Amino acid sequence: MKLCEKLYELRRAAGLSQEELAERLNVSRQAVSKWENGAAQPELSKLVELSRLYGVSVDELLSLEEAEKDDAKAASSVDASTPAPAQETLTAPKKARRQKLLLGAAAVCLVLAVGTAIYSSRRVKQLERQVSSLQSQILSVQSNLSSQIAGISSSVRDAMEESATLTAQFDYTVKKFDLDAYTCTVAFALQPKTVQDDLAVSLRLHSLSSDDGTTAVELVRDEYDVYRGEAVLSMNDTGFEATAAYDTGGERQLETIRDLPGFADEALPKLYEDFSFGYGISYSSYSDSIRCSVKDWEDPEDHRTANLFLGAYDAALRSAWLDYRVNGKSAAQSALKFMEADGDERSAVQWWISDIPDESTAGVYSIYGAESVEFDLPYGAELQVVFHAELTDGTRLSALLTRETMPSANNRSDGVSETTAMPIVLTKD
Repeated sequence: MKLCEKLYELRRAAGLSQEELAERLNVSRQAVSKWENGAAQPELSKLVELSRLYGVSVDELLSLEEAEKDDAKAASSVDASTPAPAQETLTAPKKARRQKLLLGAAAVCLVLAVGTAIYSSRRVKQLERQVSSLQSQILSVQSNLSSQIAGISSSVRDAMEESATLTAQFDYTVKKFDLDAYTCTVAFALQPKTVQDDLAVSLRLHSLSSDDGTTAVELVRDEYDVYRGEAVLSMNDTGFEATAAYDTGGERQLETIRDLPGFADEALPKLYEDFSFGYGISYSSYSDSIRCSVKDWEDPEDHRTANLFLGAYDAALRSAWLDYRVNGKSAAQSALKFMEADGDERSAVQWWISDIPDESTAGVYSIYGAESVEFDLPYGAELQVVFHAELTDGTRLSALLTRETMPSANNRSDGVSETTAMPIVLTKD
């Protein structure tokens, strides 16, 4: 008989309904129903309570009583096969037959004992598997409960944090910057969750750089209940910690909004990757100098020098060139060619958008191949290739592209080449 059938019969024999049994075991009626129709099995602790309630052992609930019945049948068979005590008047042939019968009975008992042991061993293993399955189910239920509790706790915590905040929305925009002062003007917009007539809001921007202090920004409410203000900030690479101060009726509440960048990366001009300018160096045994040659690229689209992003700078790019410097002095210069989309040669640069995704179209250029030049430099000299650009307002920007030390006259393999890491921040010339 299956466990589910036995549970059903025992409950009926005990005169209990499913509701009454569920109340005694502190479970739901649906759980009792699943046990009796075989859809689920009771936990090990519930099996123990069921065995106590019905007055049976856990082994009997798990169908181990069949093994005990087989043992009883085997013992009864052995007793029936054992002959009555022989009388002293038995003859020798009868005694021999009696001994044979005893030996046969002993052999039968041995076979039955071995069979019972094998059967019991299999039943024990089956019971162990059932217990292991019940333990796995318990662990799975506990794990699911833990995950659900953790998810609920996280949702409650997030909801509490969200309800505790004072700021509904905060944003900023970099309007302009000053290369000479190394500052930028930033416009801020803050919208509180709750607006009152006497609410005053201000910002405290604490620089994460050790050299800068804290900048206070007074915000003014507009007709849409958004508080706006501007501040001139010293640009850095570490950023700022923004704190909002809410003043209402003489009471002040402070709230840390979020960290802001140092604005140098998004405001200052810089060069992007894809350097592909090139030059060749030739040696002669009859000369005490090295010949450097820069090839003239006929198709500039195949030889891009660099991508230039002007950042928040309002001016446009007028011209660009490369300066080849030997031991710190200019040895040659080559202008960078400009090609319009229709192929007409114009100034020094070509407009290019696709190489720099996620940037606005304004102030993004691709610099293409330089004009050919040749010059001499001595052995062991240092060669620098410097990029220069002139903007429409007269500002000049420059950046070191590469530095190379020429080999010595006695050893032409001891030269050193160094390419500057990207991106490169341009400085005013």
